[in-house]
Amino acid sequence: MIRSSQLPNLSQPVVVPGLDRVWHSLSASPVKMGLFAIVVALQAADVITTNHGLSQNGIWEANPFIALLMSYLGGFWWVPIKISFVIYLLIILPRIKSIWPQVFVIGIYIVIFSNNLIRC
Repeated sequence: MIRSSQLPNLSQPVVVPGLDRVWHSLSASPVKMGLFAIVVALQAADVITTNHGLSQNGIWEANPFIALLMSYLGGFWWVPIKISFVIYLLIILPRIKSIWPQVFVIGIYIVIFSNNLIRC
């Protein structure tokens, strides 16, 4: 049984530990914020183009792990992967001093997105 003293006080703001550090890291660097936005946009583009490509005849998912997720989760295959990736980025971004890792990830997703577009 849950007692009323165990319930969260909804009149107080919810504090997520470490979120202030992530926000400070992103807001302190407009370049990091912009690169993060590009990574998130490319994640969405990957999902859209992958789903569109899979609706075409003769196109299949080459990544066996993603194919397994697709078989179990159907149209929501992308939710655990993409949300986990964004959370991972939010955790590591405050620790990254240089922008090259983000640029590298953007490059990878541009290749993936381009491949999806070519195959559609």
